[in-house]
Amino acid sequence: MTGLLRRLLTPERAEVTLRVAPFIYLIAVAAVYIKNLRHDPEHGLLLASDFYCFWLAAKAAVSLDPALVYDNHFFLQYGGSLFEEAGLLHFFYPPTFLLLTAPLGYLPEIAAFFVFFGGSLAVYAFMGRCAYGNWNGALFLIALPTTFFVLFHGQNSLLMCALLGGALVAIRSEKYVLAGILIGCLTIKPQIGLLIPFALLAGRYWTVVGVAVFTTLMLALASWAVFGTETWVAFLNQTLFAREIVDHEHLPFVLHVTPFTALQQLGVPAAPAMYFQAALAIALLVLTSWIWLQDIPFDLKAAVLGSAALLATPYLLSYDLALLAVPIIFLLHYSRSNALSVAEKWVLAAAIAFTVLSKLLNLNYGVPLGPVAPALLLGFACRRAFLHRVESQCHAGTGGSLPVLERRPGLE
Repeated sequence: MTGLLRRLLTPERAEVTLRVAPFIYLIAVAAVYIKNLRHDPEHGLLLASDFYCFWLAAKAAVSLDPALVYDNHFFLQYGGSLFEEAGLLHFFYPPTFLLLTAPLGYLPEIAAFFVFFGGSLAVYAFMGRCAYGNWNGALFLIALPTTFFVLFHGQNSLLMCALLGGALVAIRSEKYVLAGILIGCLTIKPQIGLLIPFALLAGRYWTVVGVAVFTTLMLALASWAVFGTETWVAFLNQTLFAREIVDHEHLPFVLHVTPFTALQQLGVPAAPAMYFQAALAIALLVLTSWIWLQDIPFDLKAAVLGSAALLATPYLLSYDLALLAVPIIFLLHYSRSNALSVAEKWVLAAAIAFTVLSKLLNLNYGVPLGPVAPALLLGFACRRAFLHRVESQCHAGTGGSLPVLERRPGLE
């Protein structure tokens, strides 16, 4: 098995794959769009459906009453033929996200599509370059299969990856104000940031926390000033409907990738499944906080946070697994100065494979394996973190010289 892996995963083949994969994805996306012309005649709207929600919401916000965006009956009618066979297509994002996407409402459909995804891909790739240290990092991220899924569904996961990864790169580079601004912007999709405040507090990154809170408040105030109180009230009412979607069968469980929905799919009632999800979230909070308290390489801290965050939330869809690009790129950067074992390479490859296989196996065979990929990456990062701590303690106990560790921020 080891020999087979070494023969298959040669540096030359990896380099070719990285160069070719982005073009294959772009060709595949273009071919699918041309073939289906955006619609699947049997199942209604299929391609980039979430993007059309973003675009129509922006269009309604700049030309009509922005509060109507959260009126589900109006929004379905406003979509017209675009939504008539699409099923569940509503706008659940806070007014802060609507504020950032509002300029798309002034653009035609195709132009808005290229601006949104061209910009998302650009900042996503640039984050990969900064996190890895050179442009191979950008190629790594674009070559991940989840990149294609995000384009296919028309989601904003690449943008969220860029914000989260960029914030972690900024912390690693001691650019704490920039990190706080980027984390504040992450609140446009708040369910992925449940563990971030606790990790920052455990790491004593006071400046990052302060700037993140200030940025969040400024975004909220700006959206309130632009869209008014009624829009915020309508959004808060919409959150009740969003919770109903999680609790009931408005969206099939096979599209979700959380432990909560996996248990329900296996026959566990909703209440016990949610208790388990809550207990898991608390355990992950404790684990992540403890890791961020330790003197270990920051890449491992970032990988733990990025993977644990996806396991802690009860609401996550298959395209959101694209956020695993964050722990993956930090683990790859860590591997540049710390050789990985063959087993660790297999774990990393398996995690990437399960970002695709989990959805295929669930849709075709009803096997809920969505949490497997983040769990594999979390186990990888935690094992390395514990080993690093044990080795450091051994060096200290024997009077040996300690390895150079990252600077602890202390009181910034």
